[in-house]
Amino acid sequence: MSTLDRDELTAAVVGDGDLTADLMAGLESVDLEGLALIPDGMRHVFSFGDAFVTPADFDGIAIRAPQSAAVAAVIESFGATPVLLDGTEFDEAVANGEVGGADSSFVRAANLPSLTITTTGNLTLYPRVNTLVANADRFRALDQAVQQVLRDAAAATRDRLIADAPSDAEHAEEFCADVGNVVLASGDDVAEFEDAVTPVYEMLEADPATAELMQKIRALSREITAVSRVEACTHEPEETSDGQPGESIPFGSYVKEVDRDEEIARGLDPAVVDEFLGEDGMLTLMLEIDDAGWTQLAVVDDGSTEGGDLGTYSYDADGHWVTVSSSGGCRGCTVVLDWTFADGVLTLAAADVPDNELDDDERLNVEGEWVVQTE
Repeated sequence: MSTLDRDELTAAVVGDGDLTADLMAGLESVDLEGLALIPDGMRHVFSFGDAFVTPADFDGIAIRAPQSAAVAAVIESFGATPVLLDGTEFDEAVANGEVGGADSSFVRAANLPSLTITTTGNLTLYPRVNTLVANADRFRALDQAVQQVLRDAAAATRDRLIADAPSDAEHAEEFCADVGNVVLASGDDVAEFEDAVTPVYEMLEADPATAELMQKIRALSREITAVSRVEACTHEPEETSDGQPGESIPFGSYVKEVDRDEEIARGLDPAVVDEFLGEDGMLTLMLEIDDAGWTQLAVVDDGSTEGGDLGTYSYDADGHWVTVSSSGGCRGCTVVLDWTFADGVLTLAAADVPDNELDDDERLNVEGEWVVQTE
């Protein structure tokens, strides 16, 4: 879909001295000297629900994307809405269903705050490319021989990083092994995406300098014959227990009321308690557990929920509930918990195991008695 949709072509572009000089020419206006362009992975759209295999699948969906007019135009051409979100704001928007996907790479997709992540492997938005620069005034004050040493070092660094970097196809295999799924759009669907994005190319080529660069890249593309392709693959999550009471925590939704005075009496820092509970000193938390993972939410005054943390779980040899966060704010963070379930009440407490220290905010959110929610 993108002209630059292959590792091999991207490597050829950044290795072409004339092309890179033209691509970095605009740096002079901000007093920078461009030394090298270094590829940093192909960018795809990762879905937090159904896969995006046709432009119609994007219709009305909010997609987290970087602040770029060109990227925004591409996403809008599919019928989606680009949004700029980061940190907890992004996590909460995903948990609340307000954002349905994100522009990312296979490597960085592991940090996306969703239990279900799928991408269309043959829908490439663009390659992310970093620019190695120097202060223009200081660089030009150097002896020309020293300038050349720096340019040669930058080029050698670029070439070494390209040679050592796994291909997009290899990153896709790792993504399926550890994170999510890769699907492929049909030939007809790819043609639909290409038709949808045609106005964006026309907009870019309205600038003569950009049009010339794009023509050079297309010409270079025709010379690239050896190409690695992303293949479809499915993530197979680690098996957890079957959810039978007595062996593992029963599936369902659990709630607990958090009270300021009670939490301070438990030894939590009053400042932390006040930050989380607010002025009224009360908060209702919800914990949902099923065979896919767990999600923790806060119930606000109007009865709606706000996203908190989410992740996967397993049980260790001693029967502890071992939770692993999938939240972008702490992906991979692990908490080991003792648990009991009796008379509809799930009791959680930090297990006495090495490296299982919980901060006050984690203890407030996790430990305590959770009552199973009935219809």
